[in-house]
Amino acid sequence: MSQAQIAASIREGIDLQRKTLNLMVPSIATVAALLSDPLKRGNKILLMGNGGSAAALTYCVIKTQLQWRELLGTGLCCIDSWL
Repeated sequence: MSQAQIAASIREGIDLQRKTLNLMVPSIATVAALLSDPLKRGNKILLMGNGGSAAALTYCVIKTQLQWRELLGTGLCCIDSWL
C-alpha cells in the first residue's frame, strides 16, 4: 500500500467521523437529557436486555458510571443475573 493510499484511507475515515458527528450529536444530547433528568430527580432508570443486548447495556452502564457519578453525585448500579 502506498503512502497516497494510506493517506486517502485515513482521510476517508476522518470524513466518516465528521459526518457521524454532525448526524449523531443532536440525538446523543437528547438521549443524555432523557437519561440524566430522572436521575437528577432521584428516580431510577431500568435497562434490560437479553444476550448481546444485555452485554451491551452492561458495558454502557460501566462505561458511563464514573462520568455520571461526577455529574449527579451518584453511581449507577449494574446487576447481571443468569437464570
